[in-house]
Amino acid sequence: MSPVRAVLDTTAINTYTLGSLAVGEILREFADEGVAFGLPVLCLIRAAQNASYSAERLRLLDLLVALPHCVIRPVTADRWHDTSSAATLLGSLERATAALAVVHGEADYVMTGEAHAYGDGIETIEV
Repeated sequence: MSPVRAVLDTTAINTYTLGSLAVGEILREFADEGVAFGLPVLCLIRAAQNASYSAERLRLLDLLVALPHCVIRPVTADRWHDTSSAATLLGSLERATAALAVVHGEADYVMTGEAHAYGDGIETIEV
């Protein structure tokens, strides 16, 4: 799996689709530095569900996924134990998949609107 600077959790993806300049600026900085960002597939799916009533928000999701420095992060079968444990600890599968990227050294940060939900052990960028 490709290392990324940050993974966006559902709250960060939702914020992006609502037109957040902060998220866009951070992603632009990553692109300028030549580093990638990740979208955990479960976070992307939940964000799409949240945006399903808005054609504009769905269009922005498509644009986000199409960015050349975007890496879609799958849930892999070999980590199902870790994912289950992290979901119990963090309260959702989406948060678990974002946090585990940091825990496993595959991302430096989780970009989120809920930094408090990750506790002190996960480095976050709050948006």
